[in-house]
Amino acid sequence: MILREVYQLGELEMLSPWFDNSDLETSGSKAAQLILIVALPRSGSYLLCRQLWELGYGRPFEYCNPNAQIRSALKRFGKRPWQNIIRARSTSPVFDPQLFFSCKVQPYQEHISLKQHINQLWEPLSRRNWLENQDKKLKYNLIFLRRSNVVRSAASWHFSLCTGAFDKGLTYTFQRWPMAALFDHKYLIKSTTEYQRKLNWLKQSQADFPDAQVLTHEELLLDPVQKLAGLINYLSPGADENHIKNVLNFRIEIDRSPFSKDRLKLIEEIERLILKFNLMPDAH
Repeated sequence: MILREVYQLGELEMLSPWFDNSDLETSGSKAAQLILIVALPRSGSYLLCRQLWELGYGRPFEYCNPNAQIRSALKRFGKRPWQNIIRARSTSPVFDPQLFFSCKVQPYQEHISLKQHINQLWEPLSRRNWLENQDKKLKYNLIFLRRSNVVRSAASWHFSLCTGAFDKGLTYTFQRWPMAALFDHKYLIKSTTEYQRKLNWLKQSQADFPDAQVLTHEELLLDPVQKLAGLINYLSPGADENHIKNVLNFRIEIDRSPFSKDRLKLIEEIERLILKFNLMPDAH
């Protein structure tokens, strides 16, 4: 079977206005059902978001991210941003008339529990009928994502903090540590300590929502068709199997950057140092 290749899309490309549904009716349209993708930083969440994007489950992105570039890009949605964002960024799969709005949430974007995040942000939006509800109670889907190799994920995050490169490893987004801190033991301790807190947040969130879907990045790489088919059955119960098979005939374009191998070598060296100094003993 020949798979069609789908363009990766850069982080800021995903926020571009040409992906907005500007022709959506402003009244009478069905409320979108919420999908929350809950993930650790550098856990492969871009791949899952891009796959859901292609399948029609909204336009998944970090709409809660406090990054100044992202906040600036979202200003175009005006004085009622969430209503406008939800309307402009909701889509339907070809096999399901239900509208979906998808948002990725990461621990550092919310200094509260996942339960509090849902209650404080999304529940009020459902009471305004901007998101689907049942008896004024928000109806939503939760997908937890992490990497089986958490140490590699933490190493990748430390690399990004030192280089400012989160988007495909090259585009500058946000730099916390100096470039010279890549292999500095003191900075490695700071990064891994914080990452461990994020991992604990994710574990607690999973315990709070035991019925949510749980995926690993490695599973999505190893058998994307099977994992995505299972996810479709979770999000769209009763979807026709032939439709599912047809829409899964794609793959996200591979990274052809000439620097990807060198970047991986740097991350692997950071991972080796984390293991050598036993900086994340409870990672798994």
